[in-house]
Amino acid sequence: MILRVENLSKVYKNGKGVKDVSFELKKGEILSILGPNGAGKTTTIKCIIGLRKASSGTITLNGNFSYLPEEKRLYRWAKVSQMIEITKGYVELNEEIALGILKDLKISLLEKIANLSHGQLTSLYLALTLSQKADLYVLDEPTWGLDPLSRSYVLEKIKEIALEGKSVLYTSHIVEDVEKTSDRVLIMKDGYILEDGYIDDIKEKYVTVRARKDEEVAGYLYKETSDERVYIIEREKAPPDHEPASFSMIVESIMRGDGK
Repeated sequence: MILRVENLSKVYKNGKGVKDVSFELKKGEILSILGPNGAGKTTTIKCIIGLRKASSGTITLNGNFSYLPEEKRLYRWAKVSQMIEITKGYVELNEEIALGILKDLKISLLEKIANLSHGQLTSLYLALTLSQKADLYVLDEPTWGLDPLSRSYVLEKIKEIALEGKSVLYTSHIVEDVEKTSDRVLIMKDGYILEDGYIDDIKEKYVTVRARKDEEVAGYLYKETSDERVYIIEREKAPPDHEPASFSMIVESIMRGDGK
């Protein structure tokens, strides 16, 4: 076990935060935290790595970590090559891996940080993060702002990390990325974990049920038409005439939280 979080709570003055969050992460496993803005994804990560002090709960991290923050800020005056040298002064970084990632993502070493687009800045930060020697890679929105080709490349790099026996914990709001990459997922909303499980198990757990508008159904409302409602329901509670539910349908319905 690389990470164990038990009953983590972090409550801010406005009442927002995370409440009673518990989960575990094994070595070689990719765990994603999905949720809308304000769900508590970043707060959870910052408590784990010590950037926020938890109000209560226990966090056990067995190893060192490399961290990609949600806000990708680097020294604007520096060139890409200088940023690599600066980073090497603080962490154990494999320069060959970093240079390879930058080459693949077409980021010039001579480019100034201030001139990089949002996607290029994310790519540089990813090169610096993924080339560090770590047991756990904590990535907050690692594909945000990337073009489709760069996104696919980064997702493959994340999978390679897990194949090497390292662990990955990352947040995202892109359901497609999570389904392609992750072993397990936490679905969060308003500071709580609503679902925790392996992706295949979650897809097996829920089905789609169509009902008349005047019917009472105990499930998550997915969509409503002029003459019916479509619900996402646990398979064991569903009527015989149910239909399969895609992972994106399940996630969207749980995060919206209508019904149940």
